[in-house]
Amino acid sequence: MEVAVLDCLASSTTEVTEIRMLAWYGMVDERPVHVQAVLFWVSLRSRADGEEWALVQLGRNPDHNVAYFSTWHEYLILDTKWNPIKYFKHRQPTNDDVYSFLENWEFAPDDSWQLLTSGVRERTWKYVTGEAPTKFFLNRLSNNRSQQPAR
Repeated sequence: MEVAVLDCLASSTTEVTEIRMLAWYGMVDERPVHVQAVLFWVSLRSRADGEEWALVQLGRNPDHNVAYFSTWHEYLILDTKWNPIKYFKHRQPTNDDVYSFLENWEFAPDDSWQLLTSGVRERTWKYVTGEAPTKFFLNRLSNNRSQQPAR
């Protein structure tokens, strides 16, 4: 997954100095459509701007028959204007910034979806934002630190 993050941020003038996974989920519906998503925080050093940060959301549909959709890539939402990468110059993102970025994230998916895996890395989240996370998945899989998303 880290390679997919690096591919999203590819630039000859920016160096990635640190990547941290903050949260993930995997869910399926009755069609079945299997969706996996993961959120990363990235620290960058730009020749022009110095230190900056980014939030990157990756996604995939692991059972899809088209290779692009079955591998990790920038999370795509086709029916709304949204960007899976948000940059922050001159300051690290706060909790408010992260939750604003996660406008399409499913902490509590509706009943048509079955959550298969999920988690919020609380210590990592606090390390990168300076604040503890305030939203979690509302099921028995919530914040299971030993259950990582599939690579």
